[in-house]
Amino acid sequence: MTSTNYLNPEDFQKLVNAIPLVTEYNKSKLLNGSRVPNSRKLQQILIVQYCCALRISEVLRLRKENFNFKTKILTLEKTKTGFKKKDGVKVRKKQFTSIPPDFPEEDKFMISHFVFDEPLYKLYTRQLIWSYVKKAAVFAKLELGEQQEERYIDGAWTHLLRKSRAKLMIEKGANMDMVKVKLRHSFTTTERYTKPDINALIKWEAENL
Repeated sequence: MTSTNYLNPEDFQKLVNAIPLVTEYNKSKLLNGSRVPNSRKLQQILIVQYCCALRISEVLRLRKENFNFKTKILTLEKTKTGFKKKDGVKVRKKQFTSIPPDFPEEDKFMISHFVFDEPLYKLYTRQLIWSYVKKAAVFAKLELGEQQEERYIDGAWTHLLRKSRAKLMIEKGANMDMVKVKLRHSFTTTERYTKPDINALIKWEAENL
């Protein structure tokens, strides 16, 4: 079977469903099962990353107050690119992305009340999440990999979820400007005059996802 660097919604669900299998496997290898993360919480971390096209570091910095399921807007306060210059000094700025209609209804209550009620970066590392994603793909029998400039990634990796959302949008007919708004990628000065805003993204997702 040929490896792919894309998780369609069906394969993503297989990956999520395999997380409890990884948890049980890891518990069997440890004397103290309490060291193994909660599988449901891990699943919801991945759902947020996939649906909202986030970097895993951004997911781990979220709090429940960042989610507004009524307006369908997710507020990001600490991001890789969320800076602006003020008086020659870099200061953080908030970024925004959408909560799409394919975000599972059954997870909204847990996510907005319990999952992100404490800083997850204090409980989980990016490396830990990556290890669970990689093993879950094996349990789900997903053939994944990608040749990057300096190395080959064998198996699943966390950034694949962000990339897969972008590819899904393109498959559904989104133009590159809409994808850039979702990913919060930069626009040139001229492009900023005509780029879609967050409301246009929410409208597009409502009509296409």
